[in-house]
Amino acid sequence: MLIVFFDINGIVMTEWVPEGQTVNQHYYSTVLATLRESVRKKRSILWKNKSWILHQDNAPAHNALSVKRYLAA
Repeated sequence: MLIVFFDINGIVMTEWVPEGQTVNQHYYSTVLATLRESVRKKRSILWKNKSWILHQDNAPAHNALSVKRYLAA
């Protein structure tokens, strides 16, 4: 499975999920940590202005309390 994060300017980050890996709250949190670094490097103006937005669906990993806390930090 491929996870893709993008904006109007193009792809910000891709993440290949290893075969057999479940995308649970722990795995998703590590992906989000990598995404933050990618946004900081590739979209530095958005990062500095704190004006980037993450849109996600209601998958269980996205709604986990630990993920919500991570994103709020």
